[in-house]
Amino acid sequence: MANHITIDFDKIYAIARKGINRSAVFMGLGVNAADHDELLDYHLFRDTNFRILPDEVPTETLAEWKKEFRIWVVGCGFREMVDRLCVFLDKTHLALRMIDKSNSDKIINDFEFKGLRGKIDNLRDELDFSFNFSEQLASFTETRNCFVHRLGHVGELDLKYSDSLVLKFMRFDCIFTTEDGIESNIPDLFDPDSPPFYTPEAGSLGLKWNEKILEFKENEWILISPKDLTEILYFTIRCIADIHKQSIEFAKSRGVPIIEKKN
Repeated sequence: MANHITIDFDKIYAIARKGINRSAVFMGLGVNAADHDELLDYHLFRDTNFRILPDEVPTETLAEWKKEFRIWVVGCGFREMVDRLCVFLDKTHLALRMIDKSNSDKIINDFEFKGLRGKIDNLRDELDFSFNFSEQLASFTETRNCFVHRLGHVGELDLKYSDSLVLKFMRFDCIFTTEDGIESNIPDLFDPDSPPFYTPEAGSLGLKWNEKILEFKENEWILISPKDLTEILYFTIRCIADIHKQSIEFAKSRGVPIIEKKN
């Protein structure tokens, strides 16, 4: 009797989605605390009278602490997101190799030691497996490494590919299209502070998926606005959804029967 292996791509997808959700929650809590002027308690004092830090510090010192706390929180959240993506790609790679009948302990182990960019390149080059916006997702690698190894302070080691550390992602731009098909940008409708605007003629409002690039020079700190963080998280969700879809298509192309789950 032949052995059968069941691959649950939904469970593999859930690995990445959980990591993105955790990052969204933790970065949201941390960034909001760091940016809140009235949240000034820095002591662990609820169940002890022991003190590590002075009872009071100058306003400037506390402001600097909160700035560094914000960088730390974003760095931790960004790192978890990327690390979960790596685990997600490890599991995806293993599944694809099993389907392709090209898996071995060495191939699997070598892949797991690669970073995010290396994993994406390996999937493309060795399995002809690609997905939308892989270049932008791969750019997360250098930002993650800077957060982990230099606490978000850009150094010489972060400038392998250009004279600045580059973080790319896709985002929605709001556009207005006239009845003649001419497009023009309009104020960001997702921004709560966006001013009112008037269309010069009849037309339609829409969204356009465009690339955004953040650049950080040597000796700069990686500072990412809450708006950009939100868009990065959403972009990452779109990427893992496409990887999930392409994984199923890969299986179908190899003749693997797909069992549709009932809701």
